[in-house]
Amino acid sequence: MISLRMRNLALVLLLGACSAGPYCDRESAEAALAAAASGETVELGACEVQGPLHVPPGVTLAGTAGSVVVAPVESGAIIALGGPAETVVRDLDVRVEGRIGILARGGGAVRVAGVAIDARRGIALGASELDDLILDDVSMTGEIHADNATDPRWVRVAGAPAEPGACPDPSDCDCAPGDRDDAAGEVCDASGHWATWTATFGLVLGGVASATLTDVEVDGFGRWGVLSTDSDVRWDRGGVRDVLGIGVRQVGGSLDLTDVHAQATHAGLRGDSPYAIQVTDGGRFTATRLTLSDNDRYGLLVHRATGRLDDVLGERNGDAALWLSETDDFEVAGTATRLADNAFAGAVVVRSSGVRVADGAIEATAEQERAVGTIGVLRVGDGLHVTAATGAVEVADLRVRDNARAGLVIDLGATGAGAVRFDGVEVSGTGTQLGAIAGRPAGAGQLAVTTVDAWDDGITRSGDVTANDASFGGTVAAVTEALPGIVVTPGDVLGVVAPMF
Repeated sequence: MISLRMRNLALVLLLGACSAGPYCDRESAEAALAAAASGETVELGACEVQGPLHVPPGVTLAGTAGSVVVAPVESGAIIALGGPAETVVRDLDVRVEGRIGILARGGGAVRVAGVAIDARRGIALGASELDDLILDDVSMTGEIHADNATDPRWVRVAGAPAEPGACPDPSDCDCAPGDRDDAAGEVCDASGHWATWTATFGLVLGGVASATLTDVEVDGFGRWGVLSTDSDVRWDRGGVRDVLGIGVRQVGGSLDLTDVHAQATHAGLRGDSPYAIQVTDGGRFTATRLTLSDNDRYGLLVHRATGRLDDVLGERNGDAALWLSETDDFEVAGTATRLADNAFAGAVVVRSSGVRVADGAIEATAEQERAVGTIGVLRVGDGLHVTAATGAVEVADLRVRDNARAGLVIDLGATGAGAVRFDGVEVSGTGTQLGAIAGRPAGAGQLAVTTVDAWDDGITRSGDVTANDASFGGTVAAVTEALPGIVVTPGDVLGVVAPMF
């Protein structure tokens, strides 16, 4: 029988042998990490190492050229525990074949730098209840791209098998939740239907007091690119692209973007309406030089949240580039602001107050029929569309040109008094285009065009719109509901990695 003393001696010898590194097998890497003190570094070799690897507080896990950590099925690649000193993961690649690439948790600070995550399943990177998260030069890439976004296999997707259980509706079940078909690359989801097993979320943040992202790219995920709940995020350079769903979802907390893009969110065949960015639930959103472009449907939705945009570029979106609803504090400004070549509307402001739209240009909006809330289908093609204002809305120093239906459509309210004020606004157009028209509510989805003395003080018309506005009457389709559709609550996304908690 081997004595306890001999076992302890063997462990000491093993750890002593591992301390030299670099490591190319999980057992020795895990042993070296477990033995490392705060401030020490454990290095991986130019090889593939199976996870999960656990990085203690204050320890650095470093790679060399060719280092890859693999998240196996039903597990993760790297679990980093924050501490008083930074816990660091740097200079390596991660391949996710299981639930998550990197999971950072436990309070304190975690830094991830020079890391590329190839997410084939699950979540690329998640952080929960941290004081500080620093991501620097990090890429997260899933399987979706422009050429395959309409593939039928993405209609139903799952990042991991559901918890085993009985089918909730035996009359409508293809499988038992929790089942897997590895050959087909499918898992049975909680509803009892087969789903493509793929990467569903890029970056997931929950309760992170301060997240600082620099040069972070999130591309190709099957549900949402970035989900931030009750977290304060600052993101400089980088962005999201080719997400089948929502690019960035901010729930509460704050999100500050500089030189970030949210592009090419795809509708696919699901029938859902994708958004480049959604900010809700009291979140604070600020952005400088944000690009919202080439999204199948909406650009930015701000609902019951506040913020400011400076020099935003919103172009070639299939729906409104900006949709502001039930906010009481939001400003769009900057001489480089340009909303162009969007469908339905450049910007919609509905049931809001304390809103200012100024300085830039809104132009070349195309007419488009869209279903809006419970109203039904509306055909709209306006530059700026303001309805049901609950307080002051200011439009100033804005150039509105060549929008298919109208440059400005303004709801004057039931009394016709209105709450929208203009200063230095120029509207122009050709042919049958309208410049600036106003009306009173005339039922769901309608405004009855009317004239009220001085409602358009501060607006200058030029081109064909001058005569068109003067002779126009009747009713026009108008957005009278706060939201274009359902805003999905995120739920416990990190619950998919619950076995690792």
